[in-house]
Amino acid sequence: MRGDRSQRLTILSEAEKLTLYGLPDFDDFQRVEFFAMTNAEHDLALRRDGLLAQVYCLLQTGYFARGYCFSSAAVFSRTDTNHAASAHQGILRPAQ
Repeated sequence: MRGDRSQRLTILSEAEKLTLYGLPDFDDFQRVEFFAMTNAEHDLALRRDGLLAQVYCLLQTGYFARGYCFSSAAVFSRTDTNHAASAHQGILRPAQ
């Protein structure tokens, strides 16, 4: 265990915190794997109003599958967002 200048005990290094709590850093293979959705997951996304909310739901589902816990103010990777939107573009629909 390490201590910093404030004499507080440090259990995890910054790199370890990033690994546990940071956004996943998917490669192309992982992105396809974690954003492949089941029919039930598609249905869940389609219950959201608008494309942005549907893509956000897909991103949350994919990140949750990886084990990432996010807050309501999560910022998603642009690459992941583009992949989720394009991979499911035939299913997502704009709000009416």
